[in-house]
Amino acid sequence: MKIRMAYAKKDSAQYIAHLDMARLFQRAFRRAAVEIVYSEGFNPHPKISFGAPLPVGMAGEREYVDVDVREQGFDDMREGFVRLSAQMPLGIELLAWQILPDRAQKLMALLDTAVYRAEVPGREENKAEAQVAGEISELERGLHRWLEQEVICWDRKKEGKVLSVDIRPFIRSVTMVGAGRLNEDEGGRGVDFEIVTVLGNAGSVRPMEILGAFCRDEGLGLDLERARARRTGVYWLDAQGVRRAPDEI
Repeated sequence: MKIRMAYAKKDSAQYIAHLDMARLFQRAFRRAAVEIVYSEGFNPHPKISFGAPLPVGMAGEREYVDVDVREQGFDDMREGFVRLSAQMPLGIELLAWQILPDRAQKLMALLDTAVYRAEVPGREENKAEAQVAGEISELERGLHRWLEQEVICWDRKKEGKVLSVDIRPFIRSVTMVGAGRLNEDEGGRGVDFEIVTVLGNAGSVRPMEILGAFCRDEGLGLDLERARARRTGVYWLDAQGVRRAPDEI
């Protein structure tokens, strides 16, 4: 029986590396007496697979993991889910579960979209409300113009080399959350962004890379060093381009 679980990864748990998450879940299943199915062959491994990895240090509000389990005699997974929840460390919260049909796609093959929320402080303070509102309006117009570009390059360091990568194909959208609304943050005025990116084997982009390129190209005074980003969800787009959660199968 294959189950799909949604979970949150936050606080100190956001610093757990992706490979360590598999071991964490294996131990939790073992302590909860829910038996995971192993592959056959010379080197058997547990049948557990996660969605797109989170960067170390980033929180995820709704992540997903698929696990093949052996039925343990309870009518459904409710009992096992309760036991598993009790075994999770601080920062890992199980949110929901479902039994998958045989036809269900694997998470990595299914997911193609990630959504992030980024909170970016400003560097300047003590401006009049009218002045700030005008700057926010101009920021929105600049964001719209910037996204109309066909190519947006960002430098990445790899093996001691600096490579210029076109990140535009991996940006689905960037919007300011609550247009014209400012947040007070540690003595500076800032703005929140919703960033939607492509997931897949062809490549990816991180939200801070997108905001870094935007601030660079537009000459903005946003404080990216104090910016915070979290992933609010991962999705797949149906034939009509509607965003669907992995629970919707």
